[in-house]
Amino acid sequence: QDVAKWAQSDPIAPQRFALTIARLAATATTPVPIFIGHRLGGGAEASLQTEVKQHLSQKTGVIVIRPGGRTKWEIAAHIPNETYVGSVDDTDLLHMLLQPIERRHVIYSCGVGAIDPAAIPRLILQLAEQAATLDLRLHDYFPLSPSYCLLSDNGRYEGVPNDDDTSTAHRVTPIPGRRPMCLRDWRKLWGTVINRANEVVIYSRASKELFQSAYPQQQPKTALRPHRVEQLPNQVMLGGQSIGILGGINRAKGGFVLQQLAPQLSRRLVVIGDIDSQFNLHKPHIIHGEYQKGEISDLARRYNIGVWLIPSIWPETFSFTTREALETGLPVFVFPLGAQAEAADAAPNGHLRTSDPYDANALSTELEAQFAELTSRDTP
Repeated sequence: QDVAKWAQSDPIAPQRFALTIARLAATATTPVPIFIGHRLGGGAEASLQTEVKQHLSQKTGVIVIRPGGRTKWEIAAHIPNETYVGSVDDTDLLHMLLQPIERRHVIYSCGVGAIDPAAIPRLILQLAEQAATLDLRLHDYFPLSPSYCLLSDNGRYEGVPNDDDTSTAHRVTPIPGRRPMCLRDWRKLWGTVINRANEVVIYSRASKELFQSAYPQQQPKTALRPHRVEQLPNQVMLGGQSIGILGGINRAKGGFVLQQLAPQLSRRLVVIGDIDSQFNLHKPHIIHGEYQKGEISDLARRYNIGVWLIPSIWPETFSFTTREALETGLPVFVFPLGAQAEAADAAPNGHLRTSDPYDANALSTELEAQFAELTSRDTP
């Protein structure tokens, strides 16, 4: 019992963690990757995990730093066959732990969810002070605005805001010990990060245009490098009578759209994924919950899905869900925004909706008409 109690309390965890980082630094033959990630899942997290696995397969250790939950930072040290995770409340202590790593490859993946959003670009700059290569991944629009989906105060996408925009959505709200930050100062801070960066990786032409509208002088640093999407097995036959919604749904992903649309439809919506609790879908509509990519086609058959609707109301940076829905072979409806529209426009089974996302009657009429037309054909 004493041994079990000691192991559970783990009193030497800080020392072991510090030694793990020191060992990683001492044995590294190339610059150590230090990622800044988030804790919210989704495509950005999947992409980060893929990169971590690639480094580990090459016997390269990796550090991942995330904005913490109950603490300021979570730090994970990944070495082949082992992972150590710790929490740090003090940023100076975080830098002290990382001090042995003299050669660094700092990679911003996503910083959304930080209690103090401005701490993310400041952390990046501090990490990159020490003999580092710095790359940015545009998985969100955080460098463009604290409203990382670019939604305005009214919850709608109205284009990339100008530097002098004073709306609440596009400024950092004050927290204890910090002054509020306007959009101009936010972009000045992120502009310093981008100036220091070696490369800004962007995943769609639509996102590249938005990024360059905010930072036109940074075009030489941008690299268009779309994600690879695994081909889904067994395409789904047409004829289903349900409308499928793929992925986790919140306000930006179309939760309000679905809540308003559902009562207008004569057929059911099936959400393959979860939905934010602030949005309600009642029977006959279905929320399946968590799923794996390899299950998408089988779930489409199980729920008799005939078309997909991607209800996202922001210009997504890549949109895995749109591409995965397209892979099933079923018709996919999207709004004319961002990477989701780019993907749908390039696919034979992709269809851009012309209705206002917030006009439930018009959207319902359009969906019902095209649903009936498309599902009556033998091929999309």
